[in-house]
Amino acid sequence: MFNLINQYIGYIVLVIVLGVGGFVWYQSERINTLKHQTATLEQKVTDQSNEIESLRSDFKGLQDLDSGRQSNRAELQDLRNKVSKLSEADAKKDTKVAEAQINETINTLINDISEATK
Repeated sequence: MFNLINQYIGYIVLVIVLGVGGFVWYQSERINTLKHQTATLEQKVTDQSNEIESLRSDFKGLQDLDSGRQSNRAELQDLRNKVSKLSEADAKKDTKVAEAQINETINTLINDISEATK
């Protein structure tokens, strides 16, 4: 009778030991899987962080460029305002002065070419 009870207790202990061993093995595999997933996620976070920094840098560059263009637009608008304020007589006078300067430059160029080919 005690022999039979000892045999059943042995089987029960064996089942418990195998069960605990299987549970420990399962948990170990689960931990390894989670470590691998964590490493993958850390790499993704690092990559995305670098991309965000790159986008910030690009955005800052675009803001600087827009700021420069904004000042150029303001300068252009000031010039347009000055031109619109010029009277027609002033505009014609300025045109004649520019025309005279161009003609003078062209005449000088023609004379220099004529002298060079003589």
